Amino acid sequence: LVPYSASQEAATDIGLETSPVGTAVFRWWQTENAFQPWAGTATELAGLVRPFCDEAQLRYWPVNPKTFADRLRRVIPCLRSRRVRVEVRRTNNARLITVS
Repeated sequence: LVPYSASQEAATDIGLETSPVGTAVFRWWQTENAFQPWAGTATELAGLVRPFCDEAQLRYWPVNPKTFADRLRRVIPCLRSRRVRVEVRRTNNARLITVS
C-alpha cells in the first residue's frame, strides 16, 4: 500500500509540474490567495494566476480562455489531491470557475 501511495503522489507531482496552468493555480492558491474562496471566469482566473507561471513554461501558456479552462479541467484531480478544490460550472450567462 505504501508503494502505491508513493506512486500516486509522484504522478500528481508530475501532473502539476508539467502543466503551466496547474503550477500557476497551485502557487497562486498557496501564496496570493491566502486560501480564500474565489469565483470568476476563465479569463479572470488566467489573468490572476499567469504571474505565478515559470518563465520556461510561459511559451506553453494557453492563448484563449477556452484553452485555459480545458487545461484547468485536466489538472483538477492533481489540484484536488493538494487540497485545492476547483469546480467548473455553467450558469445561464457564463461558465464560472470556483476555487476553494
